[in-house]
Amino acid sequence: GEMLIANVLYKEKIPYSYEQVLMLKNGREVYPSFSISDPDDGERIYWQHFGRMDDRDGQAQAWNTINVYAANGIVAGFNLITSFEYKNSPLTTASIKEIVDRKLEHLKGLA
Repeated sequence: GEMLIANVLYKEKIPYSYEQVLMLKNGREVYPSFSISDPDDGERIYWQHFGRMDDRDGQAQAWNTINVYAANGIVAGFNLITSFEYKNSPLTTASIKEIVDRKLEHLKGLA
């Protein structure tokens, strides 16, 4: 899934970093799947991809990660994009493109 996301971001010329360290308020380091800088306002947009969503541990880990991000001002629908993958519903290039078109249109062609 992450490779598909990277391919779409690259093709759309959206500059990103893959698993770049993010220091949380408590000093803990996390590694969001993708970090994207908005050159207009300098804000960071994070994209966290969650696989293994058929697995209870994967679901619990995803929920925990989303809560940790929110406690640090990284909120889904604002500056956090999330994507999920299930065995019977894998991530597709078309679904990634749809997310990019809705959430990152203003960043196309910058890389």
